[in-house]
Amino acid sequence: MPSRAYGDELLLYPSQHRVGSTDDTRPRASIKRNPSDFVVHEVDVRGEKVQFEASDLADQPCPVKKEEHKHLSKESITQLAHLVLSEFLDEQGLEDFSSFYDALASHAPRGTREKSLLVTSRVHLEKVGRTRFHCSIREHFPLTSSETAQSNDGMPTFKIHPTTKRDIHRLEAKERPAYTHFTLRKENIDTAHALSVISRVLHVPPKAFTFAGAKDKHAITFQRVSAKGIAWSRIASVNNSSKIQVSHPTDEMVPLFLGDLTGNNFTIVLREVSHWGSHEDEKVRSIEVDGFINYYGPQRFGTSSCATHTIGTAVVNGEFSVALAMLLGSRAEFSAEFTAATDGLSFQDLQDNMADDLCAVTARYRSAYEACPRKLTVEKSILGILAEQPRNYQAAWFRIPRNTRRLYTHALQSIVWNEMVSARLEAYGTCVVVGDVVQCTGSPDKSAGEDSNGRRPDASTSDFQIVTEENLHTFAMLDVVMPLPGSDTTLLYPTHGCGKEAYRAKLTAFRAERLFEDVEEPGGYRAVMAKPSQMSHRVIPSETDSELLSVELSFSLRKGCYATALLREIVSVQ
Repeated sequence: MPSRAYGDELLLYPSQHRVGSTDDTRPRASIKRNPSDFVVHEVDVRGEKVQFEASDLADQPCPVKKEEHKHLSKESITQLAHLVLSEFLDEQGLEDFSSFYDALASHAPRGTREKSLLVTSRVHLEKVGRTRFHCSIREHFPLTSSETAQSNDGMPTFKIHPTTKRDIHRLEAKERPAYTHFTLRKENIDTAHALSVISRVLHVPPKAFTFAGAKDKHAITFQRVSAKGIAWSRIASVNNSSKIQVSHPTDEMVPLFLGDLTGNNFTIVLREVSHWGSHEDEKVRSIEVDGFINYYGPQRFGTSSCATHTIGTAVVNGEFSVALAMLLGSRAEFSAEFTAATDGLSFQDLQDNMADDLCAVTARYRSAYEACPRKLTVEKSILGILAEQPRNYQAAWFRIPRNTRRLYTHALQSIVWNEMVSARLEAYGTCVVVGDVVQCTGSPDKSAGEDSNGRRPDASTSDFQIVTEENLHTFAMLDVVMPLPGSDTTLLYPTHGCGKEAYRAKLTAFRAERLFEDVEEPGGYRAVMAKPSQMSHRVIPSETDSELLSVELSFSLRKGCYATALLREIVSVQ
């Protein structure tokens, strides 16, 4: 199959339909020539644009500071010990502790000082009192740590010893919040890959990080990320790369979940624009007022020779060997390391590999698994299963993380939705008609049909209804939704010519009728039209070619909407 261009409109928008257009007089333009031409700021659940400051990149100091105690005099240590610990220790205990701490603060040679010190409380202490003693040691004498050695009749004996790195890490783990949220700035790298890099640097599993929505790869993007149980002082250590930077830490008690955002703000520079005049100015204004067709953009379907929805078709039909062959083959197109690791394996159909001796095939899978870099987590997990069970393609497929493998069936739903919306617009135009499905209650985000990972929103059937002659004039085109096909039998389908039977015929054309039976994909709704906010544009004359222009567009879209779908209303992307 020949490779597809990034903006292949024939695949994505079969009818070439655009709002208010019957001919194609759009200017030709190029996008994403440089990552800085496509800048995306996430908009959080409070409606605020995610911020990033380069001045905030400096690492923060560790919470336990020792330096200020390394030059204290014996007299100062004794005074501090009497002030802080006199309620716990008698005079002898205070003297012993002061001498022990002074030896640490003055860097006395290890052979001349005790490794630890035992002191006994002069008063009866329950657990709360013992905890107060440990907190006093930790707060005022950071060169030492303490623990309860034994407790006889409520008179505890404490063991004092020099603070180690292990003590510091344990203390940080106890005192740090459950989650650290931070802003991730990434350039020319996708969200999953960026977090994979961070997890390798910090030696933590990738699942320690969560985010509200994936962002474009070929762009500069800013988004919030949550890290479970990782101190900001460690996270900030990744700021040695121009591709990945972090800032703006906050302590939170809950993680980020997919869909925890309002939308995204875009600043896009169109390059080599063939022409721009009053007609294009008016088109931009009309989109801000009337909206644009809410197609799924090309990111949904991948950029390799094997579109992601074709993999989804194989999965829906239970053809796991075919799905794996297409997935691994598409990965090989972009990774020289993976290509080298899998040399000798056929990706036309994994079952072709079974024509050889089973032991030989197993050995090739094992060799490929061992040669596959750890950073290629999905590929390596697949090869790991095939190295143990060469014919168990289903087990290999389900080794892929659930959210990742669902992207392929979501892509299948999306391409069907795109085609059905084109059919609906061809048949009935951009006016509400009897038989349409509309959203009558709830927030506009629900009619987007899904969160950033394709899940159906928390909307009941009562939030949607069929347009009738009686209520036809109470709805606008922005209220119209089309269903994403799935197994949910309560989904409403239009009662006109683009109803459930039309969906069934389209799924049959894609060999995907079983999508109606896939319990993992219930389906949902998505608005036919989307409306941007805060939209503006300016023309930038070219410095090198007087006949070509650059145009900067700025706008915000709610979650689930694609900037590329808006752009195609204005320009023909080359």
